[in-house]
Amino acid sequence: MSISAFESLPAEIIFDIFKYLSPREIIQSFASVNKRLLRWIMYEYLWHIHIGDETMSLLTFINYCENILTVIGGRLISLRVTLTNIIGGWAIIASSLRCHPSLSLKRLHLIHIKPHEFDKLLRSHLIKQIHTLIVDVTDCSPFKAQSNEGFYLTKVCSQLPCLTVCQLPFDICDEKPDEVDQYSFMSQIYLPKITNTTHLRKLTIGMSTSYFLERLFTCIPLIENLSVGVKDISSKKKSLLSRKPSPVAAHFLPYLSKLSINCEDNHSFHHSMVLFSCVLNQLSHFSLKLEEYAKIADPLIISYATLQQLCLNRLGASTIYDLNLFFCITNDVEQKQIFKTFINHCLVNQQQPKLIVQETNHCEIYDKQHSFIVYTLPYNGKKFSSHLFCRNTQIFSQTAINPLQLFPHVQELHLDGFLYNNCFSDLRNCQNLAVSMVPWARLRKISICGSDCLKSDILMRILQMAHNVRSLEIVDDVGRLPRMILHNRSNLAYRINKQVNDNLRIHSLNILDYTTTLFNAEQFCISLYNQLPQLKSVAFHIWDSYGSDRWKPLCVADGKHKSTIMIVKLLRFIVDHFYELTSLHLYFISKRERNSPCFPHLIRQQLHEQSLSRPFRLRCSDDAIHIWL
Repeated sequence: MSISAFESLPAEIIFDIFKYLSPREIIQSFASVNKRLLRWIMYEYLWHIHIGDETMSLLTFINYCENILTVIGGRLISLRVTLTNIIGGWAIIASSLRCHPSLSLKRLHLIHIKPHEFDKLLRSHLIKQIHTLIVDVTDCSPFKAQSNEGFYLTKVCSQLPCLTVCQLPFDICDEKPDEVDQYSFMSQIYLPKITNTTHLRKLTIGMSTSYFLERLFTCIPLIENLSVGVKDISSKKKSLLSRKPSPVAAHFLPYLSKLSINCEDNHSFHHSMVLFSCVLNQLSHFSLKLEEYAKIADPLIISYATLQQLCLNRLGASTIYDLNLFFCITNDVEQKQIFKTFINHCLVNQQQPKLIVQETNHCEIYDKQHSFIVYTLPYNGKKFSSHLFCRNTQIFSQTAINPLQLFPHVQELHLDGFLYNNCFSDLRNCQNLAVSMVPWARLRKISICGSDCLKSDILMRILQMAHNVRSLEIVDDVGRLPRMILHNRSNLAYRINKQVNDNLRIHSLNILDYTTTLFNAEQFCISLYNQLPQLKSVAFHIWDSYGSDRWKPLCVADGKHKSTIMIVKLLRFIVDHFYELTSLHLYFISKRERNSPCFPHLIRQQLHEQSLSRPFRLRCSDDAIHIWL
């Protein structure tokens, strides 16, 4: 096609072509062709930008900011930033946006931002005009342990007067629940004078107490979509129940139509039902997630009859609901009374939503405990657990199983190797019901906890079916599975790294192997390089001891400098040999007393005197080293 013919194509066709290119490629390839294309790019197409991913390098990230945000940042409407393995990334973005005298940014989605970066963001003028703020964090993020309820919610609402959509999935911390008095945590509520909520229509927050939610309702009168977690902190459940929350939701939430509740335990569930009892009949969508650990004689135990009486019967006839429930019942192994209440309901009520009831065998479940899961389909979670591979899965459905429709959001397959029944053997049979349920093509990550029941041929089969997996995470206390992968004759390493196409192979590897110590870490890295030299993200844990090998740097003459030399040598080897590596994470773990071999000031001094062979950013503490390349 000639240039003149290309220029005459309709905008819709050119925009379809743009979908296959990154914003940087669009600007570099088409912005200088003519004024017509430049106008389309600047004013009609590049309004929504996503920067960063789990394997984006430091230089690429900087290039995106300099060649995209500095060019079109003033006209940007929506910005999504992934900071998973990125160190100080928001500072680079903020620096690029500051060159614009005014911003049109309305929607900001931050993935895995750090607390100190988020604090700087809230003090910046760059976000004053934002109406949508979405924050996604990992389970291990510091945001998941806030000491003051509503702390960040108050700060965000006070800084963003136009806020209509807010997602802050931060949890309240209760590190010592046994020492918390019945009402002592009332002082932790940080919601005295919350303002600027008149535009708020959708709100998502993490775990909070029911008392906090009572006060929150009075501050969000126009809310339509609400997602909350309920976690009442008290070791005295009986006395706690004497102070039940009041059903205030109906008075303050007249426009609420979508509600999602995540209950930490059974008494949090009962409190939630009191809080929301008067608004359940006005909902169009309802979602309930619950974890219940209870004894069979517990008066607060939740059977299907309890769930139906307090929750489901109060929903409107047209309300769409989904359930994600986990039960662990003590002294109910033989009778399985609570489990049978759900089974019997499913057998008699075939017109209800599609339901899965599955007994589970978890490593933390004791002999006297019976555990099972219950959830409706389609399933809204992002993780597919290996519990569903058990042969006795009970599925109650009126339609044929299409895994892509029944599990539309699943991205991770979690394999628990401690299951006492060898459920993974069924993977060889493609006609097996559990195997046919897994949305293999949608999986992007596989996490494995333990390797007792996981053979190499089974893992090979899993990797063949889950051909779009990009991330592999392994927790193994005896190091069996890592040795299988890193063995010189391993077919697993060939399967992980065999694809020629860069987009069709595993990029990220995270290994927690209890046998890896400072003494054998270098050999581990050599084996890793020999088998998987094209990894882009590597994370592994270094233990202070395994068996008789034990490293006590403070008890050895010049131990600090000796361990520093060993660690820096390890860093240099990894950076010099893994040419495609963009992020490295080293974690130091002590089994007994805190005795880390990592001394941050010495590490920084060594790398300052003789830098690494590639540009990098470093975050270092006594228990972890993070490098972004």
